[in-house]
Amino acid sequence: MLYEFLLASTVLCLTYNIYKYMVKKTIKLPGPRGLPIIGNIHSFILGGGPVWQVQKWAKEYGDAFKISILGAEIVILSDYDSIYDALVVRSNDFAGRPFDKSYGVKEWFNSNIATNDFTPTFRTYKKLGLRGLKQHGDGISRIVNISNENISQTVKEFKEENGEPFQPHMKLQNLLCRIIVCMLLGENTPYEENDGEFARRWLDDLEVATNGPFFYLLEMFPVTRFFGNPVYPKMTELMECRDKHFTEWIERFKLHKQESGERTLIDELLIAKDEGTITDDGIFGIMTDTFSAGVFTTFTTTSGFLLAMTNYPDIQNNLHKEIDCVIGKEQLPELSDREKMPYMEATILETLRYMSIVATNVPHKTTCDTHIAGCDIPKGTQVWMNLYGMHHDKRYFKHNPDSFDPTRFLESDGNLVPHEERKALLAFGAGRRVCMGEVLAKTRMFLLFTQLLQNFHFEHADPKNPVLFDMRKFITSPTLLLTPKFKIVAKPR
Repeated sequence: MLYEFLLASTVLCLTYNIYKYMVKKTIKLPGPRGLPIIGNIHSFILGGGPVWQVQKWAKEYGDAFKISILGAEIVILSDYDSIYDALVVRSNDFAGRPFDKSYGVKEWFNSNIATNDFTPTFRTYKKLGLRGLKQHGDGISRIVNISNENISQTVKEFKEENGEPFQPHMKLQNLLCRIIVCMLLGENTPYEENDGEFARRWLDDLEVATNGPFFYLLEMFPVTRFFGNPVYPKMTELMECRDKHFTEWIERFKLHKQESGERTLIDELLIAKDEGTITDDGIFGIMTDTFSAGVFTTFTTTSGFLLAMTNYPDIQNNLHKEIDCVIGKEQLPELSDREKMPYMEATILETLRYMSIVATNVPHKTTCDTHIAGCDIPKGTQVWMNLYGMHHDKRYFKHNPDSFDPTRFLESDGNLVPHEERKALLAFGAGRRVCMGEVLAKTRMFLLFTQLLQNFHFEHADPKNPVLFDMRKFITSPTLLLTPKFKIVAKPR
């Protein structure tokens, strides 16, 4: 079966490459020479993964260059001026998504906000998503209460470890899942234990399924589903599992809904469905964006933050002093405390910069003939924003950008540097495709990091064999994952 699949795929790729060669407009940018048919895809495997190979190419070919994958030319941008131009100045020109919608593959991505092409459907879904999140944003005290209540439960779970080494990952995933379910369904809808199990299993399986050449081949050539591509049945299984669990969540929400006057994201989506604005697939897609971003990315960032604390005790001590001075050890943090805690804010910014967990951003696609970095770019060209490269560029982040140093975001008097002086930090993207949950994510990070450090001093589980906070040791995929899972010691303060 594998032989037949590879043979059929090779024929398809060869045919497609001949077609592309005959009709494509060559983009006049430098870039690495690729192999026949596959282009540069082999370099991702030999170069240690896409993120690190892109960094090598950027050093060799400059801020704007091109690569080839299966006959398609892809433009990669690494400098602030070009990335800002694409994301903000010419936002509409670069607002597309390259994911193929044919042969049934659309059922995975066509209903999501993050991966939907720049269409009227995308704009409608984003408005609905923003409206649902604003139910919490307009009453910010509501999300603070939801977060603090759930974080306090996790603090209790950490204390039950009695200062012994433990893996924090499952506790953090459960915490974030509880918060997101509450955000989606409201405080009146009970959280069940299998919700956390579903979150862990589904997100882990999704990461495995989308990390590899078979997934990319399926996206470029959906017809390979008929020739034994192993990703297709796995993705189909994942979507069926998602639909089943999300349907159960919606039914649970309807059962426990009370007329309290406070609406949730599900409220907004169900009202839109009754009005004919959205389908069930659209509801599941928006729920998937909210769920996966709200759990997975924040979990990865929080894991990195804890690892940073064990590796940089001086930074942790400075944070302890600021928390003790501004909040104390008994009172729960409030959002109003943020403006009085510049060192915590700087540490959050530095964690986002240093990790750059969506390292090359979600791929963009040009919606028209346009230009960037002095070069004409035809409509339908895939464009990657090398955020990791920009975030580790000494032109924008001086004093060794490969080191973890919150003071780079502080002025000499200890205040946070003005926003315009940290404009090259685009952890959540910008423009039409900016992450709609940015404010919510930063809010939860502040509350979570502050309450954890308010209660604990974190140390290595094995000081003789410490797990280093070194991005070069992380596994690369569409995001950067901490591996292997590490243990910490949480000593109560």
